Formats: sequence, structure tokens, C-alpha cells
Amino acid sequence: MICPSCHLGTAQIDKRLGVLPCRLCIKRHRNLRRSSLPPEFTSDSIKQQRKMYRKDILPIHNRGQLDKGWLDRYGAKKAKQRGFTDEEIKNARYVWDGVDEYYPSHV
Repeated sequence: MICPSCHLGTAQIDKRLGVLPCRLCIKRHRNLRRSSLPPEFTSDSIKQQRKMYRKDILPIHNRGQLDKGWLDRYGAKKAKQRGFTDEEIKNARYVWDGVDEYYPSHV
């Protein structure tokens, strides 16, 4: 049986897995580098919209700490409606300052 990958070598047959690529293809596949980033299956227009509306997409808090940027945009009244206490509103800080963009520059 011919290798299903290269169509040149002899395929290996396993009782459990069935037809496998030849030994050379398996060796070649092991040497391939895997991407450290997961694939992104979105269009460019969606990526642009995510960048434009970044402030609206970010969560209101990070690990329970209220975001001061959100508080500046929507006010303390909205935060109280969402269930935050006066103490939490007083101690709010900019929790998303370290995140510059929705998509990192290396992507």
C-alpha cells in the first residue's frame, strides 16, 4: 500500500490505527515546528472591529478588581447597578493598562 502522505513510500499498517504514513514521512513530520499561537479563523473586518471597540470588549473587572477605565466611561452609578460596593468603587484601578492592543503586534 502507498503512503497516504507522500504517495511514494510504503505505508505502515497498524491494527488499531489503520493505514499510517511511511517511516520517512513520520520522521519528517516530527521535525516540523508547531506554532505557539492558536489559529485565528476570523476575517480582517472582524479583527479591525475588535481593535476599534476594544474598550467595549474588555471585561469590567480583572480577578475581582474593578477597572477604573470602565468606571471613568460609565460612572459609579452603573457600577453600583452591577453590584460593586462603594469600597470597590473607591479602590478601582486601571487593570487593563498592560494590554496595549486586542491583537499583539507579533501576530
